[in-house]
Amino acid sequence: MTLARLLRLTGAALPRTVAGADAHGNDIVSFGPPTPAPYWAEPITGAEVTLDQNLQIGDARLYLSASTALSGVDRWSMADGTVWEVIGPPLLFPTPRGPHHLEAIVRRYVG
Repeated sequence: MTLARLLRLTGAALPRTVAGADAHGNDIVSFGPPTPAPYWAEPITGAEVTLDQNLQIGDARLYLSASTALSGVDRWSMADGTVWEVIGPPLLFPTPRGPHHLEAIVRRYVG
């Protein structure tokens, strides 16, 4: 089975861009334009914080083709339209024949 057969969903990388600076010198950050790419995602963990707040946190592992452009400061839009933050730099898995695939951890906050 090839990797392409496993990447059955289409999502989009949302690259982080800096549009300038505000009056205090802080970056004005935006995300996009979206770059579509095939992927597969597996849930890793989920948690709910209820002390003084109502927050749900979910982590997932993305499997992407080695040619997908994604960095640790980008966001990822899943096939269902939800947007997740990329946590840390994606990992490229090499083989003797060349790069095989990319894996990234993504996180979503709800609440």
